[in-house]
Amino acid sequence: MAYEDLQEFVAALKQRGELKTIGQPVSPRLEVTEICDRVVKAGGPALLFTHLTRDGGGRYDMPLLINTFGSEARMALALEAESLDALAAEIASFLEPDIPGTLMGKLQMVPKLARLSALQPKTVGRAACHEVVETKNPSMADIPVLTCWPMDAGPYITLPLVFTRHPERGTRNIGMYRL
Repeated sequence: MAYEDLQEFVAALKQRGELKTIGQPVSPRLEVTEICDRVVKAGGPALLFTHLTRDGGGRYDMPLLINTFGSEARMALALEAESLDALAAEIASFLEPDIPGTLMGKLQMVPKLARLSALQPKTVGRAACHEVVETKNPSMADIPVLTCWPMDAGPYITLPLVFTRHPERGTRNIGMYRL
């Protein structure tokens, strides 16, 4: 059964010792990425920063979760699989099904088909991201966006998916660009 939301997955990480909460003041400018770099290189856990400081003083109202899927074990946990290899084998079995010739054999495929139908995207009327919507004074300044390197041009969001559509042909492109 899929995780209900990110909070449920974070609780699963915590329960398995795959999450470290950092409550000390840390700046999203250079400090978070330095800490994360060391943790990743040591094969460490996901990190939840709960006290992010602002450059001019004060702190951000939101925490920052990083290195969430930074190990094979956490990826398998997120995908609710025994291992990534086991999941790959299961996906491969869907792509090249060996359909039995007997009625009993076909009936034995029902659980596999049920599993396949459970993998379909789910449309919801109201997503969790709609719980808090800032309409009066929205600002990216309220989000603790990281600056990773001392000589970097400034803070940017890493690995975003940017969807674009050609204005005449209507073809789509999905790319990863610095934001």
